[in-house]
Amino acid sequence: MVNENSDTGGPILRTAMIAVVLGVLLILPSQALAAGGGWQTQKALTAQNLYGIAATSGDQAWTVGAAGTIVATKGGATSWVAQASTTTQDLRAVAFADSSHGWAVGAGGTIVATSNGGATWTPQSSGTVAALYGIACSGPSTAWAVGAGGTIVATSNGGATWTPQSSGTVAALYGIACSGPSTAWAVGAGGTIVATQGGAASWVAQASTTTQDLRAVAFADSSHGWAVGDGGTILQTSDGGATWAVQASHDSRELEGVAFSDPAHGWIVGADGTIIHTSDGGGAWAAQASNTMQDLAGVAFADAEHGLVAGADATIRTTGDGGIHDTVPPRTIARGLRANRSSGWRNRSQTVTLHASDSGSGVAATCYTLDGGPRQTYQAPFSVFGAGSHLVKYWSVDWAGNVEAKHTGFVNIDTSKPVCVALGSVRTWSGTVASLAYRVSEPSPNCGKAFVTLTLNRQSRPVKRIKLSRVQLNQRHVYAFTVRLRAGSYTWVVTATDVAGNTQASEGKARLQVVALPLPTVADVQRRLVALKYLPAGAVSGRSDYRTSQALLAFQAWNGLPRDGVVDVQTRTRLAIASPPRPRSEPVSGHYVEVFRSLGVALCVDSGSLVRAVHCSTGRPSLPTPAGQFSVYSKSLDAFSAEYDSWMPYASFFHGGDALHGYPDVPAYPASHGCVRLSMPEAPWVYAFATLGTPVFVY
Repeated sequence: MVNENSDTGGPILRTAMIAVVLGVLLILPSQALAAGGGWQTQKALTAQNLYGIAATSGDQAWTVGAAGTIVATKGGATSWVAQASTTTQDLRAVAFADSSHGWAVGAGGTIVATSNGGATWTPQSSGTVAALYGIACSGPSTAWAVGAGGTIVATSNGGATWTPQSSGTVAALYGIACSGPSTAWAVGAGGTIVATQGGAASWVAQASTTTQDLRAVAFADSSHGWAVGDGGTILQTSDGGATWAVQASHDSRELEGVAFSDPAHGWIVGADGTIIHTSDGGGAWAAQASNTMQDLAGVAFADAEHGLVAGADATIRTTGDGGIHDTVPPRTIARGLRANRSSGWRNRSQTVTLHASDSGSGVAATCYTLDGGPRQTYQAPFSVFGAGSHLVKYWSVDWAGNVEAKHTGFVNIDTSKPVCVALGSVRTWSGTVASLAYRVSEPSPNCGKAFVTLTLNRQSRPVKRIKLSRVQLNQRHVYAFTVRLRAGSYTWVVTATDVAGNTQASEGKARLQVVALPLPTVADVQRRLVALKYLPAGAVSGRSDYRTSQALLAFQAWNGLPRDGVVDVQTRTRLAIASPPRPRSEPVSGHYVEVFRSLGVALCVDSGSLVRAVHCSTGRPSLPTPAGQFSVYSKSLDAFSAEYDSWMPYASFFHGGDALHGYPDVPAYPASHGCVRLSMPEAPWVYAFATLGTPVFVY
């Protein structure tokens, strides 16, 4: 079918120097009046000059000419056959109201009529001997004929009688057109334009803005009309003839025929094979190749693609693509479709709009399929229903037969409501990370993702909302966050709206129990480490620092916790209940040092009582610190190991080259070459504690 923008309204009646009557002509390219691209030659089976041409909705056309010539074609045939006109007078114009009723007019006031599509033609009395140049009709009963000396005759009874009407001019009238039962325009010599409305017997002059002879006139509707004539003259009106404006034809030759299929698409023919075309209402006119140098007098178009021209020496040309040699397929764009199956989901039916354009012969039809179903011809926006991802394929074909490659798009519809589940209650410490596990489910087909809200309520009042975007459906998810809530009992609720707009059918709900965190601040932790003798009193700063992390390593090692120097919930909980480390109480008095290699802890003891516990790193497996009882035999504030090219500040030597000494890196595993490494913040204190002779026990 023709796309939805094609002109498919009632008959458009046009006559110029030749009469042109066009009805609705809805024909597919295979039925076109002309096949192939551009303008194609057809055989008229006559040698006479042809002056007028007309076509109707029945795929029929007639052309008339010298010596009473009438030839016709039917059913899209490429050859024409003669019809008996019953006259030898030159026939200048022809008009048809439908596939049966028509008139032809010519010299000496000749009028012949048919009521059977031209099978027979019967003379009618015009009441004048003036040459008649134009004929137009608005139905099987009503018609006007115009001619020399301002002659206008009219009939309202199918031509049984013709009555003179006052044109108000003596100028020859060459063309006539009508757009309704009682509205018509006639044009002629010296730029004459006259019009009648409402069936009036007298005609009113209109200002034409030219003195050139006007040879033809055509109206696309009641407002938009064009008149053409000598010197390449083109006049246009968009207000029903109240005003006429000049359009540039870019051609100075005589223009004799004009036809418009709609207010945008028009053709003009004239001397030397001239055919010019517009697709914007005459804003711009472009030449087309007629493939002839014969004068062309008549043009008729059924739609924006299918037309005929006629002229001297029995010339007939037809086109099925608007006269444009077209090898480029149309281009179709769509609204309401998505590029894939994962985007643009909605929860209701969707409307798809297709719009096709073609720079050549014009769009003949736009087609589509839905979900692999049968091909359908697009006529108007259509709706797609039902849950799922629907595949739409669409394409267009132009009047020249060019077929566009198929496009694909999707209409994605999800009507299911999400079901939200909270996967278990949670108990956590204030200030720590809580993990809320949940699931949002939907049966297939579904849009795949949802917007999720986790709401924490205390006594039915929301205290925190967590909004999550594009969460995958039908999967377990965990949202982890640091709890900044006071201790107590909470409810956490899962709600969701999927990306198609469906709100949950049911919420998910579980409990969140928040327990007060022991030793909640860094200063609290540091004070507890002081109390447990892992830090000196002056180390309480309220800041997480290296000295505190080293003290935590010693505490964690002594208490069997993972050694990471981080004050997590487990470490805080143990700090709150722990006791200071207990030395082995070796049978010595005064100061002594106990080194626990497996723990990485050194205890500084005075007569069996703990003074300080510090983190240390002893010898690596290949160079272990020797076990046994030793004593400090040498001390150095800044010793240097030539063997290992390393400085050992605050060194207290207890066995060979092994010493208690400071070091920038004291990891939570044995890493030294046999010494006992101490962190630099603690090394000066241990150096002062372990004087010469101080016992050192290594376990």
